[in-house]
Amino acid sequence: MIQRIITLCGMLLLSVSTVFAHNEPTHDVTPQQVASGAVQEVTGTVSSEISIVYYDLFGLTAGQTVHIYVGSTAIDPYVAIGDIDFSEVLAADDDGGDGTNSALAYEIPTDGDYSIAVADCCDDTASGEFRLVVGIDVPAVLDDAATPTGDDFVVLYGVDASGAEALAELTTPTDCSTLAERPTLSGDVQTRETANFIIHYTSQGADGATENFVDEVEQIVEEALDIQVNQLGWPLPPSDCGEGGDARFDIYLMETLGDSGTLGYATPEGTIVDNPNSDIEELYAVYSYLVIDNNFAGLPMPRPMMRATVAHEFNHNIQFGYDFGDASGWYYEATAVWMETQVFPDSQDATPYNYALFQSADMCVGSTPEDEALGLRIYAEWLLIDSIAQDHGADSIKRLWEFVALEEGMPVFYSFLDELGVTAVDTIERMAVRNLIYGYDLGAEFTDRVRVERVVNGAGDVTPRQNGVQELGVDYVWLRSQGVYTISVNQPNLNLLVVGVDQPRDQATVYELGQSGTVDTSPYSHTYILVVNTDEHSSETDCTYTDWQLSITDGTGAELSPAWDEIFEAPNFVPAG
Repeated sequence: MIQRIITLCGMLLLSVSTVFAHNEPTHDVTPQQVASGAVQEVTGTVSSEISIVYYDLFGLTAGQTVHIYVGSTAIDPYVAIGDIDFSEVLAADDDGGDGTNSALAYEIPTDGDYSIAVADCCDDTASGEFRLVVGIDVPAVLDDAATPTGDDFVVLYGVDASGAEALAELTTPTDCSTLAERPTLSGDVQTRETANFIIHYTSQGADGATENFVDEVEQIVEEALDIQVNQLGWPLPPSDCGEGGDARFDIYLMETLGDSGTLGYATPEGTIVDNPNSDIEELYAVYSYLVIDNNFAGLPMPRPMMRATVAHEFNHNIQFGYDFGDASGWYYEATAVWMETQVFPDSQDATPYNYALFQSADMCVGSTPEDEALGLRIYAEWLLIDSIAQDHGADSIKRLWEFVALEEGMPVFYSFLDELGVTAVDTIERMAVRNLIYGYDLGAEFTDRVRVERVVNGAGDVTPRQNGVQELGVDYVWLRSQGVYTISVNQPNLNLLVVGVDQPRDQATVYELGQSGTVDTSPYSHTYILVVNTDEHSSETDCTYTDWQLSITDGTGAELSPAWDEIFEAPNFVPAG
């Protein structure tokens, strides 16, 4: 497994630092440290003359999380947090709140002063009042459910009309009057042209590629496009301004593996706003290009890795035609890794990522664990994408991206599932069962198993070995002794499932216990209790553990809990414990 990256250069949130440049201060304030738990609400107004309103926060402490909500019925709020002079945008959000309102959580990295900017997301002539709520370590702010504490720490900086034009550029298509810079190869540039691509390469220097390799790339990129666009129905990426010669999509063959340890990367470039190749009207579509390694030398299976890289990275290019810079970055990698399994399943590099999710299943969706070995968990979320595709069809994943194009952050996920007629808990539970039994087309290739939090041999009280479960997280408990058991959990936001695996028959049965229920485990060779946190999270950076305790008692004579109607096939099951 080799990590792939998206190069996020010069677009959208990175460009916002120009948009939100501070003017000279218009206030005089004595910095005071802001205490955790403080909540303040203020109102402000933007107009064609006053496009951006700034608020300063002084004396913040590393580790504190600033929770921000901006609501309005008059404008479509856009909020950003930056350093005190907005020379750098640290985080931004458009539609992370309810409806078109904005909600943003940002953990302060270093002690110091910071600033908030509020504007209309998409119309520099918009005029109207907004309501800004800021809390320090108060997650309820994100749901507009926090009560102001009377603290006065949000300081009006002033107003600035100078950013109106730059802000408008973010949602105005490029006029192609200035072409973006493209990579420089180490020798004389040659091109290979296909119906859909221009491949740029050289035979000289560090980037040198052979004609045979270019032949293979030519074949693979057309095949990847055919499967993703013509067969799976995804839209073509937007055309560029002719930077590579004409409007066809550009691929550059360069030495990337030796230089940066990456096999390739997709680079977003020019603002399109709406991708004319899709069926919806996007807000933040950009055109892009692709770079892949010039020979994949030194890898044990260079050609399969090249195919997986093309499938993965070209899907990023397609994604950029829907949206760039969504607040929830896991959509990008989870979908691109899943696409590897759809385009070239015999060459996919998806299954090695599983470890990161299997070992952190108790964390919230979209998490990035601090443990370096688990840091690629967002890549492993391909299992969630695949589980959804199993239940609702591969077309549903394209529909997910239509939601990504129009909303922001985790609310995208919930709106998408609501349209499917399912809940987030239902979706996570079904994935959790599949993760346990390897219930995927590629399950026979899985080598990692879910982490079992506890192993129990009968009646008694059970607590987590490490910690509880975060929002939409799952803990697994292996119940080794057969019998009739009543199982209860002590927290109202937790749900219990029991999965009984009949290994000789390669089948698994799921029992829904809720907070308490009774199940007869004697028909099964292996039985697992799944502890599921039913709470939803509004941001992947704002998740908390719920501790739990199970009570397992003799359930003889008690009414048995019902099983799901569906029997899961489990030919690939390997006991976890």
